[in-house]
Amino acid sequence: MFFVAGLKTRQTTADRGRFRCPNEGAQRRYRHVQARRWFTLFFIPLIPVGTQRERVHCEGCGTIYGPDVLRQHVS
Repeated sequence: MFFVAGLKTRQTTADRGRFRCPNEGAQRRYRHVQARRWFTLFFIPLIPVGTQRERVHCEGCGTIYGPDVLRQHVS
């Protein structure tokens, strides 16, 4: 008998909204994405190990920012 275990990173959208894009200087839609690492058994995610990173994607220009851009530029 053998077991297939490992770690997998999955991304989920935590929030959507509008913010002032620093690159364009205009109101744009954004998507707040969180990447979380999971312990897997037979390729099935079972236990969350922790949050790896958070990013904010500007849907207007496609630029990726850190989550602190929402605190600075939300209107």
